[in-house]
Amino acid sequence: MVDEEIIYKRRGIGMFVMEGAKTKLLNERKKQYRNEYILPLLEEAKRLGLSMETVLKLIKEEEQK
Repeated sequence: MVDEEIIYKRRGIGMFVMEGAKTKLLNERKKQYRNEYILPLLEEAKRLGLSMETVLKLIKEEEQK
């Protein structure tokens, strides 16, 4: 996490969270979510011939359950 600039070390004192670390981690997680879930979903929808409107409708239906 030091390499990713999430935390920093202070010799003899310990490790501390860097300013902006939460935002940085959240943005990285959003990017990961997009790559692992959203892109495959859209690729599969395209293979099945589903429109974006249909995909959104299916998602909204699941959300309401």
